[in-house]
Amino acid sequence: MELNCNEIVLVNGESFLVVGVDHYYLYNCLNQQVTWKSYTLQNKDKRVGLSFTQGQLIFWRTVDFSDFQERELFEELTGIAHIQFEGDSGPSKPFASLIWFKDRNSTKEYYLIETFFEYTGVELIAANTMFQIGEKIDNEQISSS
Repeated sequence: MELNCNEIVLVNGESFLVVGVDHYYLYNCLNQQVTWKSYTLQNKDKRVGLSFTQGQLIFWRTVDFSDFQERELFEELTGIAHIQFEGDSGPSKPFASLIWFKDRNSTKEYYLIETFFEYTGVELIAANTMFQIGEKIDNEQISSS
């Protein structure tokens, strides 16, 4: 799946504008490099994410930390990432730590704690942290124009 900035996309029947494309280059806990694209989608009511990660299409929305209890660490996608942006980067910064969790009771949900860092030329300073839940969706649940 390939989307571009300013493209209109339907996800589960809801219309969004692609306002950003983030290119993730992650070094995980297993000392492997993993890459993927994440798309920032926005409409008049909300700002969400859509990523194509390890062959899975995942629809993301922001939640609070209490939703992370009783989850299993997903080592393959947990690590330090460098991110390159196209379009609106929103609150994202070029460096981030990502901690992914799997839902023990569901094969369709992921949980993500993402902390963005700014590089001052000397050190990395934490800028903000986002707590997100992602639901695996099928290609049939998305279309673009």
